[in-house]
Amino acid sequence: MTIRQRDTSRSRGVSERIALAAHDLFLSQGFAQTSMDAIASRAGVSKATLYARFASKDRLFTTVIGDLLRQSWAALVGTLGEAPAQDRRDAILALKEVCNRLLRYFVSPAFVTMARAVISEIGQFPELGRAMFESANDELVRRLAPAMRGLAARKLLAAPDPDLAARQLIALLKTDLFLRRLLVPEAPIGDTDIARNVDAALLLFLQQT
Repeated sequence: MTIRQRDTSRSRGVSERIALAAHDLFLSQGFAQTSMDAIASRAGVSKATLYARFASKDRLFTTVIGDLLRQSWAALVGTLGEAPAQDRRDAILALKEVCNRLLRYFVSPAFVTMARAVISEIGQFPELGRAMFESANDELVRRLAPAMRGLAARKLLAAPDPDLAARQLIALLKTDLFLRRLLVPEAPIGDTDIARNVDAALLLFLQQT
């Protein structure tokens, strides 16, 4: 390993420690209550090192949350629309599996806690809301739209506007389950709820597309 490679690897390790520390503190304490001092201490770095990588707490928050959601969407959506599908049934089964994974994530403690952390700060820090919307909604639409386009190109789904189709699918999936989890944490949401909502969402979605 060269000196440059060692320096790059060390720098990546520091950035990962900062991101992990920031993620844990933002979600447990909220944006306003989390200080850059606390993040630096948790990550085991100096404030100078922290600010050299992230100029502000806002930038750190949006970077950490944005990266987390982009990685989540990539893992959850996968290669939907790229794998060969012999018929409409295969395509729908693949879409259903992705929808199941997405809805489970929408009502997961990780996603709901993140949403609560942002919502609680929007009044004072509206830029956090914009960043969350871009990462949580627009980024997922960008991830799903090519899949809609690919399935439509094979005549497996009718989706003349892939972006709109992706937005509609996301909205149909969430129904009231996401809002219920967001506002009534103790309300039970089980496998039956997930399956029923996914089936109903796809029924409506495929009828209109």
